[in-house]
Amino acid sequence: MEFKCAGCGCIVDRGVRIQSCGTTSCCCLHLPTQETVRIGEQLRDAINIRDIDTFRSLLSPDATWGDDPESDRYCHSRDQIIANYKRLLDDGVTGRVVETSTGPKGVACLLEVEWPDPENQGRGPRFYQVFLVTDRLVVHIEGHDQESVAQAAISN
Repeated sequence: MEFKCAGCGCIVDRGVRIQSCGTTSCCCLHLPTQETVRIGEQLRDAINIRDIDTFRSLLSPDATWGDDPESDRYCHSRDQIIANYKRLLDDGVTGRVVETSTGPKGVACLLEVEWPDPENQGRGPRFYQVFLVTDRLVVHIEGHDQESVAQAAISN
C-alpha cells in the first residue's frame, strides 16, 4: 500500500521509495528505489538464464568488476566484464542467483556457483555479488563472502 512519508514527503510502497521528496532532509534515503528493485530483478533473470545481452544492457560502459584495480583479474570496462563472464561460462562455471536484496546503492545477489575444477575456484560455492548502481546502470561489481558486508555495500 502506497503512502506519503510523514517525515519528509516521499511516496513509499512496501519499503520501496516510489517517488523522492527531493529535499536535503529526506529521511527515506536508506530505502531502495523502484528502479533499483527492477534492476535487481533483471540481474537475477539475466544471470539465471545466461542472457548476456540483457546483462550487458544493465552495465555502464565504464563499469568495473573486482577488488584490486591493479590485479590482472580486474575488469575496467563493460566489454571486459562481458568477456570475463563469457570466459567463465565457457570454462564450465555454472551458477544461479538464489536471492536478491536491494538498497539505495544497488543490489546484492546471493549466488550458488559450481566450479568445474575444485582446485581452481574463484570463491566458495555460495557468495554475494554486489552490483553498485548509478544513474540506472551498474557501475561496479564486487564479491563478498559475508552477507553483512554485502548488505553494508548497498546501504548508505
